[in-house]
Amino acid sequence: YPTYRDTVEYRADVGDGLIEHEVVDIFTAEAPVNLPLTLNPDEVMDTKWIDFHDLVAEVRRKPATFTAWLQIYLEQHSDIIFGGSSLRR
Repeated sequence: YPTYRDTVEYRADVGDGLIEHEVVDIFTAEAPVNLPLTLNPDEVMDTKWIDFHDLVAEVRRKPATFTAWLQIYLEQHSDIIFGGSSLRR
């Protein structure tokens, strides 16, 4: 079952003069690795299962390949959402 974590507000420059400003309710849930995903190609470019610490390392190595909001969540809200490390060095 989903677990409510927090409500966060963020503002990010997403390029081409566009600003994304959202208020988001954050929920987490456990899922099996073989969970089938039905993706909307207009919204999702790619997915993969990855360990939290590997994700943090990959975002540090290649930040341009990840959305601004994921980087904000990892840097500013990681402890609340994931109960783990953040991008903060």
